Amino acid sequence: MVGAAAAEVSFDKAGELVGACAGVRVETKQVERTAEALGRRVAADERTVTGPAPAPAPTMYLGLDGTGVPVRPSEVEGRPGKQPDGSARTREVKLVTVWTAESRDKRGRPVRDPGSVSYNAAVESAAGRDTDPRPSPFAQRVYREAQRSRTTLVLLAVLAAARADAQTVEPRTAASFERLGLLLDQGERIRVTDGAGRELQGRLIDLSLSTLSLRIADVRHDLQEADVAVIRRRQRRRSYGVNRSSPG
Repeated sequence: MVGAAAAEVSFDKAGELVGACAGVRVETKQVERTAEALGRRVAADERTVTGPAPAPAPTMYLGLDGTGVPVRPSEVEGRPGKQPDGSARTREVKLVTVWTAESRDKRGRPVRDPGSVSYNAAVESAAGRDTDPRPSPFAQRVYREAQRSRTTLVLLAVLAAARADAQTVEPRTAASFERLGLLLDQGERIRVTDGAGRELQGRLIDLSLSTLSLRIADVRHDLQEADVAVIRRRQRRRSYGVNRSSPG
């Protein structure tokens, strides 16, 4: 109750609201400590739990945006900004929203499916290079939110770039299963070679941060990242290796 009240109003007002509703006196500092503790638990849960939603739609829509929000001086110390003296007063909070639109209106235009929209936001970096062993923190957040939706299309922009690059047949290296998740599509036919040189062929049914799942003759096979050496797309003859020398 304290956490729910603190999410709606100021800490001071939240204490008064809890007192009025539950008859329990809660000091402002206690509300603040409770809200911050819950926030840390929510943040940890967001980074580790990516359980997919049931009955996925065939297509996912993805939206990204960002805006500056006022923060404490300690949060922008040393950061360049737009103030006359070159200082900053805000940090950019970035938002990803995911939804499906399988419904149609009377004119046949797509309409957002009720209850399909999810949001995820944070003040974190989206900067990254193609050579980085791991995506940027915000890119990882976007990928996790897409994984929770468990749709066929993972990230529209990344997917388009991957398909445009599919004309070459040179092997491409990824640093982890997380990176591979941006390159492979659910349901794709792939060949997996393990560390002992044995090869498995089947359809990709799931790819988490640590486990790859194949369907072979209607039987599910789960492989840990440490057991996989090379993954090949059968259709495009593209190779994806897990580079264990890279950090992360």
